[in-house]
Amino acid sequence: MDEKELYDLVKGLLEKEGFYPVKKEPSIVIKGYRPDVTGVKGKEVRSVEVKLNFDERSVMSAISQAKVYQLGSTHAYVAFERHNWDSRRDLQDFVKKQCEDSRLGVYIVDVANSHVDTLLKAKLSAHIDLDEYDRVCEQLEGKEWVNLRYTLPEYVRDICVTLFENLFEKRTTTITREQLFEELKKRFPIPDYWLVDSRSPQRKFYQSKAVANRIRNSIDVAIELGFLEVIEVDEQERENDRIGLSYTGMLLSKLSSKPNVLKPSPLDSRSKSFLIGYLVKYPIVQSIISILQEHYRAGNAWMYVSQLVEKLESKYGKREYSEAIHFLKYLDIFFFPTDRRFGEGDKIALGWLI
Repeated sequence: MDEKELYDLVKGLLEKEGFYPVKKEPSIVIKGYRPDVTGVKGKEVRSVEVKLNFDERSVMSAISQAKVYQLGSTHAYVAFERHNWDSRRDLQDFVKKQCEDSRLGVYIVDVANSHVDTLLKAKLSAHIDLDEYDRVCEQLEGKEWVNLRYTLPEYVRDICVTLFENLFEKRTTTITREQLFEELKKRFPIPDYWLVDSRSPQRKFYQSKAVANRIRNSIDVAIELGFLEVIEVDEQERENDRIGLSYTGMLLSKLSSKPNVLKPSPLDSRSKSFLIGYLVKYPIVQSIISILQEHYRAGNAWMYVSQLVEKLESKYGKREYSEAIHFLKYLDIFFFPTDRRFGEGDKIALGWLI
């Protein structure tokens, strides 16, 4: 039997309990040590040290490593294979006492029956280091919890197409952030193009500032989603970073029709399908859809946006959900009763997924 067989069963248990993502060794590092299995659910991070053998050496090793994991996890567990666990009854009480005193949990992995039993539930770590905890969350979630701030999918598409054509014309592969910003201002000069659903005042000074913010935010989101790549970082001046199109950015550009320079034109069917398929892999999108599906299965056709955000925060922690919902609205994943920027009292339902 291979110890890694146990990892899969423990990973399966965490996924069944709603942890996402769950990663197996050697993905996550906590103070130089690598838990065998680590997962996140909302604000809870659970790390597990798995041992195939059950003897004095493996027990002390598992417990000492799990104590390190408590620095970066809210809950830490040790896990042992059932047959070996049952063969050493003299060690069982010692392990349970040591783990209980250390606030650790204990899993027993039954490979024969593909089952994991929770012998002892872990308590909240008393030694958590918030900086280390944040690093572990970042390792687990990576850039997948995107912040789709103050932009629309149409802007992301038009930025990709604009950059694609600009790079082709100039026969180069990169452009600075500032050059891209100026090119977008020149190509789409009418403020109304950039101020769809904007809450900014209409006075000229504020309008100009709002346009600049919308362009810069849209560039940032295109980078965060991976359609644009920062090829060369300028340590002194962010606007001098050199940017290029990623492979997915090129695909989106080639799929999309030429942008309307007067107002953001609706996504055509090909680019919309591409963006939907691309975005639903992100946990923030999966989480929003999951809660709406649960609400729909419960017999409710609608849900208030404020209720949806509250449920998301309760289950997955504080994040910027409203902007993500707003972004996804324009892909027709969601349906709103009125075609306007939603407020706290607006209702939302799943669109094409129902």
